[in-house]
Parts: sequence; C-alpha cells; structure tokens
Amino acid sequence: MKLKRKKSPLTALTCASLLGSAALSQAALTIGDIISVNFNSVASTNTPTGAAVIGQSGDIWTEIFKASWDQSVNGTYALNKTTGASSGVSLAFAGDAGSHGNGPVTNLDVFESGFFLDANGGGYNESATITLSGLGAGTIIDLYLYAAAGHTAGEGATFNFGSSQTTTDANTTETAYQLGVNYVKYAGLVADGSGNISGTWTKATASNYSVFSGAQIAVIPEPSAAILGGLGMLALLRRRR
Repeated sequence: MKLKRKKSPLTALTCASLLGSAALSQAALTIGDIISVNFNSVASTNTPTGAAVIGQSGDIWTEIFKASWDQSVNGTYALNKTTGASSGVSLAFAGDAGSHGNGPVTNLDVFESGFFLDANGGGYNESATITLSGLGAGTIIDLYLYAAAGHTAGEGATFNFGSSQTTTDANTTETAYQLGVNYVKYAGLVADGSGNISGTWTKATASNYSVFSGAQIAVIPEPSAAILGGLGMLALLRRRR
C-alpha cells in the first residue's frame, strides 16, 4: 500500500520567513525596526523621544547636531535604531544645505530646529541630495520626512524619492502631525543592489526658506512574504479544525 505524504501547513510560513529575511541579509536590520532621526542646530532645544507619526513611548531618537547657522551640513551620519542599538544604516547630505538657528514655536520637539535651504541663496545651494546607505539590497522601508516653517507660514519643502511630495506648512505653531502639511510619507521604497535609497530636497517656494527637521524609517516585509505568511496561517488554522 502506497502511503501518502502529508503536506506541512508550515511550508508557506517558511517561504515567507525566507523571503522576508533575504532582503535584510546584508544589514543589521530586521522587519519591524524603526529609525528616528532629528536634525538639530540649537543646543538648548529638546531631542525628541517616543513616537512621532510612528513609534512608541520610550523610543530613542538619533540626533544629528550641527552648530547654529553652520553653512554646510554635508557629511555622512550613522543612525541608531529606536532601541539605541546600531542600525548599520547611514544618512548622507550633499549639496550644502545649512543648519538652522531656530524653529517654529511648537509642542512637538521634532520641529524645534532643523537644517535649511536659504531663501535668497546666501551662499547656500537651494537643493540637497539625501542618501540612505547600509540598508541591505532589496530592503523595503516606509520613509517619513518632517519639514516645518522656521520663520513664516508657507515655508514648505519638496522631496523627491521617486515622486514629488511637498509640505505646505500653513502654520508656524506645530501642534499635530499633518500629512502633506508638516510631513510626507513614502511607502514601500526599495533599496538598490548596493543597499542605498536616494532622493532630493528642494524649496517649495523659491523665495522662502525650507526647514527639514527629521525623519523616520520603518523596515517593512515584502508584499509576497506578507501574503505567504497569511496563507500559511490560514493553512495552519484549517489543519487544527
């Protein structure tokens, strides 16, 4: 008599796990990790803690500090996870954006200061390139970029990571996170074969300043891994019935 081999209900789950981990094999990241970074140029301001649009109470932010009105923030900066552990990821600025001397009156620490593009040139370029490196080839992230006025309402920022998104920042007092007003979100960005993701930051209005205050990076699973994981759980539930 020929015995039939039982199919394991965990096959889909195993495949999902392999797919989800393959993209992260070159990085110190795991799915669900968050990196929160604040750009600061005033020593007396508060470094954010806890959640912004994403995150939770007790999260630790990486602070990138440059002295007030420093003409250049060019450089590469190591980023930590919100647990405080090294992420293996770096953020680089190129294009000579400057560090800003002050920010808007705010109840949200992330907007207290930042890096900026000058209103009238002033020796600064009017655009900057932002590069995330060390993510691991194929790593998928959601990217949140926080930008609010430092002087008057309407000093927005335009970012382009595959598509253009602009903050309008209708207020000079930040009391809540508002999509398209003081932050933008890029969902499902995929790191290239070198583990990099690059984009640009420009002024929303040529005659105004543009202040970039911080960012959050969330590592997410591949869609295929999430689907397979769901199928595996469904198979497991059916077997238990």
